[in-house]
This record gives sequence, structure tokens and C-alpha cells, in this order.
Amino acid sequence: MFVKLNRNTTYKNKKVKVGDIIEVSDDLGNRMILAGQAQKSNKTEFDKQNSNTTNDLEKLTIKELEELAKQKGLELKPKLKKSEIIEIIKGN
Repeated sequence: MFVKLNRNTTYKNKKVKVGDIIEVSDDLGNRMILAGQAQKSNKTEFDKQNSNTTNDLEKLTIKELEELAKQKGLELKPKLKKSEIIEIIKGN
């Protein structure tokens, strides 16, 4: 089941923010929806959210990539190369 979050949370040791779409078990998803923590979503929206291809990421500046990593809850070491930041983002 795919759900769109109504609040910031941590799932599988990753920070996820309001509006993120994550895949969860049906049981957990239904409990989140009933508690008002999420709303039902679908795979198409999930795929759209996670469509960071290498070409798309290459178009971004290092500052933009750092911001994207921050939004995804990733911590980056100082002075990473652009290609290193892209690999970290893609690996997540």
C-alpha cells in the first residue's frame, strides 16, 4: 500500500516529510489513515516522486543537490563532489 504523509515522521530509519509517499504494509497503512497521519496514494504517484534519474540530478547545482539531500533526510559530509552527492541521493 502507498500512503502520502500528513506529518513528518521517521520510517525505516529515514526521515520522511509531509507530502512524501511511502510504501507500507496494508495493516500499517490503514492504521495511519485512520489516525489521520496519512492518506491513500498509488504507485504512479510514488514513482513520480522518486524519479530522480542521473540526468535530472546532473542538471542541478551542488547547492540544489545538497538541499535535495537535506529534504530527503540525508546527511552529507563536507566537500563532496557533485557525482558523490548524486550517488548518495540515488542510493536512497
